[in-house]
Amino acid sequence: MARQKRDEAYAQYLATQDQTEAARLQYDLAKEGARSEDKSAATAQVAQVDAQLEEALVAKEEANLKSPIAGIVDNVIVSAGEVIGQGVPILTLVNTDEQWVVLNVTESYLNQFAIGQQFTGTIPALSSANKPYTKQFTVYATSTLSDFATWRPTNNDDGFDVRTFEVKARPTTPDARIRSGMSVIVRVNPALTNASQE
Repeated sequence: MARQKRDEAYAQYLATQDQTEAARLQYDLAKEGARSEDKSAATAQVAQVDAQLEEALVAKEEANLKSPIAGIVDNVIVSAGEVIGQGVPILTLVNTDEQWVVLNVTESYLNQFAIGQQFTGTIPALSSANKPYTKQFTVYATSTLSDFATWRPTNNDDGFDVRTFEVKARPTTPDARIRSGMSVIVRVNPALTNASQE
């Protein structure tokens, strides 16, 4: 027998002995049951998985958004699956309990819109062809607008600049059909202008 063949046979013998020893250890392990270290490791793994599950449940709860007000979603800013930073708005919610209208009124007609005064407005979006939808509004605030809203006289002989005021009013009774962005048409009485009273 050549020396190389003898070395190969000896190496195969040693490998078979190692395999036999490994098989005997596996048999003994199966026969005795799990060791206390294995049981402790398994218990620790169960605790770790429970902690991960709890963390996932907390993350799921944090992903659920609850509005502090009743309202309707006006605009969705972020789509599902997008990653955003903390504090970034994801949608616009319109509070339907807080309705108001903003009018731009020249100072000539401002006396018709005193705080607490009521007026009637027509809402075209809710009107039908044969019946206009009207609503009563109550003025709650007025303020002057910037210079760009000033009406300049067409001739400088006897004219004067007319300022424009922002008038804010609320519906006297809430209306769930009124939505943000709807127009309100308000008619003023030309006979009651400030200029006609002078």
